[in-house]
Amino acid sequence: MTTPWPGDTRPLWVRARALRAQEAAAAKAAPRIGRPPIPEEERRESLLSVRFTDGERAQLEEIAAANGITLSDWARRVLLKAKRKDRP
Repeated sequence: MTTPWPGDTRPLWVRARALRAQEAAAAKAAPRIGRPPIPEEERRESLLSVRFTDGERAQLEEIAAANGITLSDWARRVLLKAKRKDRP
């Protein structure tokens, strides 16, 4: 029987266990790739759902695009601005 580890006479299960241990060690040592976590005080976890017709949504998306922001960011800004105006 040919093995992927020439000259290694250890049983297959021992070699497999050693390989898994090496892979686990490499995974722990590997730097994290991707976006760093958002600080807890800046996380937006609450979701507000609103229904629009296709035409209404298209109009809102045009307004947001004209301002160079996403529809979600635009809606958030408009709603929070309205909230500040409603305060006595």
